[in-house]
Amino acid sequence: MFSSKVIGSFVVVFVTAAVALFLHLSGAAKEAATAQLGDRLRVAQRMVDQSRRLNDYALSARAAEVAHDAALADVLAAPRESYVGADGKPLGDDDYLYEQHKKMNEAVARWQGQFVALSEGRETARPVLADARVEKPDYFVVVDRGGVGVAKADDKAWFGPADADLGKTFPSLLTAVNEGRSVLDIWTMKDTPMVVAIEPVKRGEATLGAIIVGYWLTAAEAKRDQASGLEVAYYVGDKVRQSSTLPQTGEAALTAALKADALPTKAGSREPVAFTLGERKQLGFVSRIVGRPSAAQAGYVVFGDLDRFMSAAVEPAYSAPVILLFVGLAAIGLVLLFFRQYAKHYDEIDQGILEIINGNADRWFEAPKTHPAGGMSQNLNIMICKLTGRPLPDEEEGGAARSAHATGEAWAEDRVFIESLNASELQMKIVDTASADAQSGLSPEVLRLVRETEDAYRKRLFAEYVAALRSAGEPTPTVEQFSATIQSNADALRNKIGCARVRFLVVAGEGRVTLKPVPMN
Repeated sequence: MFSSKVIGSFVVVFVTAAVALFLHLSGAAKEAATAQLGDRLRVAQRMVDQSRRLNDYALSARAAEVAHDAALADVLAAPRESYVGADGKPLGDDDYLYEQHKKMNEAVARWQGQFVALSEGRETARPVLADARVEKPDYFVVVDRGGVGVAKADDKAWFGPADADLGKTFPSLLTAVNEGRSVLDIWTMKDTPMVVAIEPVKRGEATLGAIIVGYWLTAAEAKRDQASGLEVAYYVGDKVRQSSTLPQTGEAALTAALKADALPTKAGSREPVAFTLGERKQLGFVSRIVGRPSAAQAGYVVFGDLDRFMSAAVEPAYSAPVILLFVGLAAIGLVLLFFRQYAKHYDEIDQGILEIINGNADRWFEAPKTHPAGGMSQNLNIMICKLTGRPLPDEEEGGAARSAHATGEAWAEDRVFIESLNASELQMKIVDTASADAQSGLSPEVLRLVRETEDAYRKRLFAEYVAALRSAGEPTPTVEQFSATIQSNADALRNKIGCARVRFLVVAGEGRVTLKPVPMN
């Protein structure tokens, strides 16, 4: 029962320690994962910002390169009177716009051919900002100073105020033309945002029109700005328009998060913003794209799955409690081993007390003095001496003799004196156990040997032998020493004589104690 309590206590202690260790390590791992994700997001935010700036520079440079083409300025600057019909008369409004459109189409087609050759690798990109993006522009148009379209790549029928009045739809275009300055903007066309660069076409100080070059803000665009393990999503207003890898349902959920958590209001915060996407926790930074007159509430969110980062960080924390539990099991095993060694002498004392109860008054307790049970053994020996009338251990002559009686160290096998009988005498003295009662001349002691059980015989023989030794002032053996010696002698005699078994009688006299063998069949 006591050992079970010890084991149970150890199990409770180690399990509690393992749980506490896991909670501590997992909590620390989660904090570290949150901090690590925050650091990665800061780096990713700077990378996206630099990518957007480089993209804006390249887009503006490409628009400026086209706007400086004298051929485009010639078409826009040509007076209306220079356009006459086959009869030499001035053209009407529609015919004039059409003729201007045809001439501008030629210049636009030439530039479009260069863009296509660059994107297909047939023309080597130059080390200038204009060629920082080699893709063919998604949007490439020329407008006059009123914001009305003159020509558009990939659409040779696009011109005139009826179909191409961009100034009316996008006021930022008129701002660029009227003020004669470059403008970067985000236009939403067909429910998809487009980043555009507007560059005035000038001759001297006069503004003749403008070049517009643009790229759709697509998922591919967002994916290009994406960092490993993180997401990038662009929003305009309160709606996510494009993201790096989110499906439409994910973009809808992020849009809901933008509205619920008012993420755009946290743009520019130095600390990451926590929000939920579906049922998973997210951590991210919100940035605003400034200087876009048509999309003042435009920006992007760089974010990562906080739950996934925490799960990955907590995984190593599981190994520490497992190792601790293995150590605990090993410790419990060692404790049990040492406990058994420690309890061994108490078990011997318990067994000795049972022997005394059963009549063995010569039982002697021999726990080492260095063991906590040593004092108890000594007290029990004193009690036996007082009950049996023998001298107390302290009254015996010589400390060496007392030590020998207490420990059995002075007793040796050669002190068991077996009576020497030759083979013929032993053959004649073999007792037939089957007819022992009918045999004449058998002493009561021999009859008792025949009738006793092995266990009763061993206990009685040891008690009588020890009592005789003590009466003669001889050192006494332990039960184990005596049993082993008797058994070895009995086996040797049984083989020599050829009998079934051999038992012994204690013979004491003339200050000498011997054991007389009795062979039996």
